[in-house]
Amino acid sequence: MKNQFIPLYFAVKLKKLGFSEECFGVYLNNHLEIINVKIFNTTSIKIVEAPLWQQAFDFFIKRYNLSGEIYCWRKEWHFDVERTDMDYQVFTNMSLTYKTQSDAQLACLEKLIKLVEEKKINED
Repeated sequence: MKNQFIPLYFAVKLKKLGFSEECFGVYLNNHLEIINVKIFNTTSIKIVEAPLWQQAFDFFIKRYNLSGEIYCWRKEWHFDVERTDMDYQVFTNMSLTYKTQSDAQLACLEKLIKLVEEKKINED
């Protein structure tokens, strides 16, 4: 079940971008603990909400109007990022290929975070 949660590195970045939703797990002292808890506005970096993959992608849709799509084409994994409030792609590159769906998910989430951190996408 632990593979359903995003890695700590990304959880910390999402927290800095404003993620604060109920999660079934938290990172406590850098270790994933699966629990059912809501942590309100914790300032301790030792406790970080551990979102599920779907929660992380939903966060970018709701907060930044960014949708990450992971797909398989010709036995290789790819991803695109699109604005949900406009009719254009923010990022696509068919030359970037990944061997597994998990690798494509990680790369897509990293791209979403990078777009927001670099202020290329404004908060809704």
